[in-house]
Parts: sequence; structure tokens; C-alpha cells
Amino acid sequence: MSEVHVTYLAVDFFNPQEIYITFSGFKQGKKVYRSVDGGQTWQNISGNLPNIPVNCIVKHANSPKNDLYIGTDIGVFYTNDSLLQYSTWLYYNDGMPAVVVNELEIHYGSQKIVAATYGRGIWEAPLRSTGGPVPTSISKDFKSLNIYPIPAQSYIQVSTPWGFTPQDMWIIYSLDGKKLLEGKVKENTKTIEIQTLLPSGNYLLQILSPKYTLQRQFIISK
Repeated sequence: MSEVHVTYLAVDFFNPQEIYITFSGFKQGKKVYRSVDGGQTWQNISGNLPNIPVNCIVKHANSPKNDLYIGTDIGVFYTNDSLLQYSTWLYYNDGMPAVVVNELEIHYGSQKIVAATYGRGIWEAPLRSTGGPVPTSISKDFKSLNIYPIPAQSYIQVSTPWGFTPQDMWIIYSLDGKKLLEGKVKENTKTIEIQTLLPSGNYLLQILSPKYTLQRQFIISK
């Protein structure tokens, strides 16, 4: 049986009763916990995180959304209070390969998240709250995001009842959280060619909008 060990402990800058703790190991769903009473009780906030070790955590000291960043064995993930209502963490690895992140710091002067990686030096990126739109809601109704055909072979068609805006992005992830493909949504029904790009397997499609995020798993069978 896989053992887990505490890897990091972080305390809120303004509230010493608010504590975050992360774990290593490969026990599904046992990755990140939060306490608001000084450690007397703990809430599991692991949500949709993949089953990989979590090595560190940092909280934005003055974000009204309580922005959280964690460093894992495949890079950085992000969440906030709105996202945690839906048990959702977002992969936030733009510009960095999927490598082990051992330490995270927020540089408030430049408004960047800075990561110390294993073997790939120092990586930095704009904070999620200033570097891009943060979803204000997550659709719990998976029928809002339609993917056809399932299983897919050479392409998938993606649509929602209300269509898309020019600002919307689509991202395809592997189920371990690695970003594989991404692009802009330009039509009410978006066709994504995958014939020579992705092998057979299970994937996660995420639609990012300034006002919401939709996600749904799909299968490729060739």
C-alpha cells in the first residue's frame, strides 16, 4: 500500500488559524487539506487533482478569491474559493515542461508565481488573478458541453447551448494533468482535428471562458 507523507505546511499571512498541508505518495484524493481552526479539524480540498505527489503550496496573501497554487511532480496547479465549490483545480503550467516543482513563491512586486523545479531551473508566470481571466462559475451540468462522436477517431466536435465567444479557449489534457493541445474557439460548433495528434485513450477537454469553465472527459479509439 502506498504511504503518504507531509511535504509542506503553509499558514495564512493574516490569519494564523488558517493552515494548509500537502502530501506526497499515490493515495487518490489525499493531496491537500485546509484547516480554519488552527489544525483542530481539516477539510480535504484535493478535488480533481491527479494521483501524483504534491510537494508545496502557497496562498496569495491579499487575494479576495483566496488564490492557491501547488507544486506537484508534473508542475503547478491553481484554485480559488469559487473553483473549490466545484472541487476543481486548474493546471497552470504555461511555458514550463511537466517537471517536479519543489518550491513555490509569489513575487508581489512583479505579480508572478515563481517555481523552483527539479533539473529545469527556475520558472515564473503571471499570477492567475492578473495573468488571465479567472472563471466565476464552473458548470456542474456536463450536458452543457457536448462532444461528438464518442468514442472519437479523427476529430471531435464541441458545442454548448449558448455557443462560444472569440475569447474562449479549448485545452485537451491527459488524465494525469498534462496539457496536450490547445486552441481558440472561433465557431459555435468547434471541430478539433485529432487524427494524427493523439493516440487512443482517455482525455479531458476543458473550455475556458472569461465567465465560466466547462470540462468533460472523452475517449479516442482508433
